[in-house]
Amino acid sequence: MLLVVLCAMQALGCVTQVGMDCYGQDIGGAKNRSDVLTESACCALCAADPKCKVSVYIPNFPGEPGISSCGLKSGCSKPQRFPNRVKICQPGDTSCPPPPPPPPIY
Repeated sequence: MLLVVLCAMQALGCVTQVGMDCYGQDIGGAKNRSDVLTESACCALCAADPKCKVSVYIPNFPGEPGISSCGLKSGCSKPQRFPNRVKICQPGDTSCPPPPPPPPIY
């Protein structure tokens, strides 16, 4: 399962930062979803919205056992550390560090 999620994220070009959130810049409305079950699905929701540059995935949303959340954002000018959250950047967004290089092939 983890390998499938990572492959889907790589295919979409998303970069993640575990333990990070973004204050403000919410796209809002129906874009903030409480039925998104994976980081990969959150990445795909953001990729489908031309205004979305960053999304924040919250597994096990506080106070809602078994519910995860995906908030779509137009950017991330105010990043903040926040445990149990994952900031997901779309290709071209510079608020996430670049992904590490792939391991060498022997």
